[in-house]
Amino acid sequence: MNHFLPLIMWGLVGQTGSTKPNIIFIFSDDQGFNDVGWKNSSIHTPNLDRLARTGVILEHHYVAPMCAPTRATLLTGRHSISTGYWNINPQPFDRAGLNLHETTMADMLRSYGYATHAIGKWHLGMFSRNHTPTYRGFDTFLGMYLGSGNYFTHENSQSYDFRLNYLNGSGEVNDLSLDGMKGVYSTEVYTNWTIELLRDHKEKRKKYRLRLCVDTTA
Repeated sequence: MNHFLPLIMWGLVGQTGSTKPNIIFIFSDDQGFNDVGWKNSSIHTPNLDRLARTGVILEHHYVAPMCAPTRATLLTGRHSISTGYWNINPQPFDRAGLNLHETTMADMLRSYGYATHAIGKWHLGMFSRNHTPTYRGFDTFLGMYLGSGNYFTHENSQSYDFRLNYLNGSGEVNDLSLDGMKGVYSTEVYTNWTIELLRDHKEKRKKYRLRLCVDTTA
């Protein structure tokens, strides 16, 4: 597993010029294997079904029994036991997070000249700034740091957890609480922000490739 992530990144971006692909990765948290239309006709997922029909379905890949270890494995390419994140479900005041010595997928893609954005749920540590998304390779992050939250109030454990992080012109990270989003369904916020990022990227595509991680919580 130690060499898995570099190998995948080389396969994706180890090319020259404009042949490097844009990458949109959608991670659906805690979704059952049978909760999609192409497996279960009682589930209505037409867009996912279309992606499945025109892509490749891999059905022999397994995840950890909790969401946070799976996220750690996804971002590092290493088994959750190797990251030390195999049995962790971080709560608001826990001193827990993905080890800072780990290189993430976003770190590697940024080194290849990609613009990197994360949207949705983080859940890989927040007890220090260095554990948060824009210090782990992402240029921007919109969503929640914790593992769950109300879709309308955006609260978790009586605290408000809905924010925008981004790098400003000086290379510093701005952390804004999105208080104005109270009452707005979070999936709509994520969708609108994703569309805005894609439109912005289209104007800048001659300079950057795009890596966009859209993360939903079931």
